[in-house]
Amino acid sequence: MLTTMIVILICLLIVLVPILVLYFISLWKMFKKAGRNGWEAIVPLYNTWILVEISGLAWWYALILILTSLVSSSDELSWICSLGSIVIDYFVCYNISLKLHRDSGFAILMTLFPIVMFPIIAFSDKYQFDSSVAVSEH
Repeated sequence: MLTTMIVILICLLIVLVPILVLYFISLWKMFKKAGRNGWEAIVPLYNTWILVEISGLAWWYALILILTSLVSSSDELSWICSLGSIVIDYFVCYNISLKLHRDSGFAILMTLFPIVMFPIIAFSDKYQFDSSVAVSEH
């Protein structure tokens, strides 16, 4: 029993660690494209704050995202926190997609599949941030 659990854990680590490394490298490159420091991408919770800043939304969106990630372990609030987090994530991704000259469909893909979309944005020369694009701050 214990051996099986160790094998499963090792297999998960072999799969998850490269995915996480790719995700953080992608965030690093996206932050650099947006004119931010790359190191900001690897600091948990702080990278959420910076992503909200890049999107042009108000600071309290980042606060909501951070709080929902911390509170979501409570059974009574988990579905509300999850729903709130998805909605706020969409707003962030929508504003970022506008800055990339993309539409709401692109924002939906970014929200639902960030592990796929962030590397595409980061490693493609096709996607460049345009900070002159006006986005809603609310």
